[in-house]
Amino acid sequence: MSNHGRETSLIICRVDKGGINENSLQEILEHDSDFGENEEYFREDTLKLGFKNEAERVSTELFKKHKKVDDEAEQLQAMVQDLFIVDNFIGQSGHYGSHKFEIIETDFEFIVVIAYVS
Repeated sequence: MSNHGRETSLIICRVDKGGINENSLQEILEHDSDFGENEEYFREDTLKLGFKNEAERVSTELFKKHKKVDDEAEQLQAMVQDLFIVDNFIGQSGHYGSHKFEIIETDFEFIVVIAYVS
């Protein structure tokens, strides 16, 4: 089987330990311009609610959903896993093929690496 015409991409994002917050996943989401700059793809009330874009909104929603998880590594793992069930993002869009992620923990930060085919 050939992948002609398909492109493999990486998203790499650093999150400081002790620094997981509403904006932790925003950089990842903004890799898809429909979440960062194409307002026609934002949910109808995103800007009215005070979010600058859909990426900020989704990142905030995922943080709030998992904010009670005590272990920081588990919290980030759950947040990143949920990225793949967000409508029109990597796991839920016909524009993307297979995907995989890994979270690398260092002494001072977590490094989120997402590989996907588009």
